[in-house]
Amino acid sequence: MAPGSTNPAAEFNVFVGGGYQVDGVGIRQRFSGNRVGIMPDGVTAWNPSMLANAAGLYDGGTWGEGFIEWGRFDDTQPTYIGTDGDGVNDAWEGNQFGPIDGTTVTKPTVLDMYNTSVKTYVIAGNRFGVDIHGNPFPNCSYNIANFAMNQGSQVRFGSDFNGVSDDLEANIVYNNNPDSGLGTPSCIQEAMNNAPGAITNAWFSTRGNVMVNNYPLFNPDDSTASKFVNWWSNFVAYAAAPTTPDASIPVLSGSSTISTLSGTFLPPSHGYTNLVLDLYVPDPLGMANGIPFTLPSFPSGFVQGKTYLGSFLLPNSASGAFSLDISGLGLAHGTKVTAAITYSSFARPNITSAIRTGNSTTLTWTGDNGGPYAPGTHDTGASGMQPALSGGPAGFFNVQSASAVTGPYTTAGVTLNNTTTITDSASTRFYRIAAPVAGMTTLCAPPVTLP
Repeated sequence: MAPGSTNPAAEFNVFVGGGYQVDGVGIRQRFSGNRVGIMPDGVTAWNPSMLANAAGLYDGGTWGEGFIEWGRFDDTQPTYIGTDGDGVNDAWEGNQFGPIDGTTVTKPTVLDMYNTSVKTYVIAGNRFGVDIHGNPFPNCSYNIANFAMNQGSQVRFGSDFNGVSDDLEANIVYNNNPDSGLGTPSCIQEAMNNAPGAITNAWFSTRGNVMVNNYPLFNPDDSTASKFVNWWSNFVAYAAAPTTPDASIPVLSGSSTISTLSGTFLPPSHGYTNLVLDLYVPDPLGMANGIPFTLPSFPSGFVQGKTYLGSFLLPNSASGAFSLDISGLGLAHGTKVTAAITYSSFARPNITSAIRTGNSTTLTWTGDNGGPYAPGTHDTGASGMQPALSGGPAGFFNVQSASAVTGPYTTAGVTLNNTTTITDSASTRFYRIAAPVAGMTTLCAPPVTLP
């Protein structure tokens, strides 16, 4: 689907059959509004056994590959898979990925991504393992993604929370658990598994998604996962011993109530300036299915957020503790909650100039727009590392306006730039800028019940 399409309903594709449905190399790719591994009705799953006589596709009762493979060329500008969040056609841009049965597929991976240095992805608004009505497919067991990427790579998986299409940017992920037996679970994704441990301009942000019966984002108890040691522990925290829950997982206090949420977290390192806590109702199925693994970092099973409740900027992040007013959420007594924290180094927006000319107001501000973007070099594939391409940001600033300083504020426009001009005949108008926050996101905390 093209950006800004005037007829988005007519532009979706249906991909079935084949090993990888889409396979290639390139930069700035966009894959939006499609159905993959599922028939045009959005309900009927494609059965790979239909290709039993096709060599290499269903050989000896085992289907050979996943859905999409991309990689090789590196660039600061992102590849979009799903919704771009610009407020135009966002409800149409998400992809729907049908089921992959991990018992019959040798490489049950929806997204197989790789590169040699810098790669940036926005993966938002997609459905994995459910039909168009939200019903999970049976026999659905797969890896959501295998990211073989290096230092400087950035991935936003889910919402950026800039106030535009945030709910539409959430991914819905069901049954991402490829192992049929009880062993040491692999990661939900092998995040940047070639990373050499450098900490510059790299993160994996996952916020606001609907996660049900999935493996966790990473497994700190897997002593063989050097990719975890090289990646996660060097960007947020240092991995604890396999017998101790990882220190980066936040802890919610049992004294929390429906009005006040308190807890502790790992104070930021590596230059993180903003910490945002995302609160969820946890998925009971993932917790129940994760407990038999008896892993130290997952005493409550594989905790993940099924229902997003709200986000809170953590004050005094150096303290390693928080006490947040959550009364505005209107939670019922007995609600069970979990939380994840995103460590971000983005500068918040600050309006530096507002010039009124006639009915037009030009606003200028400083700050970052949430990415992903990665300064540095990119790989052309032909002549080695080249100077970084200009631009690259993928998170939109949300310009909001109101007739009173106390609000309510509504969206006046979105932009990638740090300036915009708005036409408004009102004699008095107040403006503010909302920017996305993305960065390294922790595992979800063991849940607590709010009395």
